Amino acid sequence: FAIFEDEKLKIINNYRNRNVPTQHYINYVEEWAKQNNIEKRYITLVLPQDSRNIIDANRYLTSREEFWRTAGFNVVTLNHIGVLRGIEITRTAIETHDLQFVDNNNVRNFVAIIKAYEWKTSPNGDIIYVPKHGTGFAASNDADSLEYMNIAFFLDKYEKSIQTESGVIIN
Repeated sequence: FAIFEDEKLKIINNYRNRNVPTQHYINYVEEWAKQNNIEKRYITLVLPQDSRNIIDANRYLTSREEFWRTAGFNVVTLNHIGVLRGIEITRTAIETHDLQFVDNNNVRNFVAIIKAYEWKTSPNGDIIYVPKHGTGFAASNDADSLEYMNIAFFLDKYEKSIQTESGVIIN
């Protein structure tokens, strides 16, 4: 969960779970909004590009994107962009302090999870730089959610300035 104010994206809460239906997350967000006196119309969910294709069961089979819309939320579904580009947008947001983390237990736990990000290793122990997805409670899902928010809020701002160490603009 984040708020966007004064051109800054501020992480204010995090919730993680696994092997539960989308309705579980909708219920969680609705309850959180109720406790914080925030109307649904002020909440926008940022979903990855595959949410148009991932199917959930509501009253009928529907995309995850449509499931959230039907529940009354504003939804932004990202277009696909390259992995390195998404990482650079997030890195730039952190370095320029456009991405900020509110100091509370929930956000501290989120940061600890991100720091526990794991990479696959080769049989001889070398890091392959492919994230471990879906292993236990993998940090890659949390890192992806952070990346999606940064893409949604900062892609246009950083588009021209993101470069690799070699000076090549990532498109």
